[in-house]
Amino acid sequence: MDDLPDDALGDVLRRLPPRWLAASRCVCKAWRRTIDERRLLRPDLLPLSFAGIFIQFDSHAFPEFFARPSPSSANTKLDFLP
Repeated sequence: MDDLPDDALGDVLRRLPPRWLAASRCVCKAWRRTIDERRLLRPDLLPLSFAGIFIQFDSHAFPEFFARPSPSSANTKLDFLP
């Protein structure tokens, strides 16, 4: 499969159903690059990401919010404010 030109690979991948196409992005970096560069997957078919979830453990308690840790490279400067 390494000698298959990118155009031919793109034509083959284009014929896959969206679910299989999304799964084939995990095969290797070349396939992921081909799928992403040619925009073969429609964004509305991709799973949505979310910041966290609310969980209520007890019916009388307030729900708790669980989120992924934020990246350490977050910009905390407020220099855009006047």
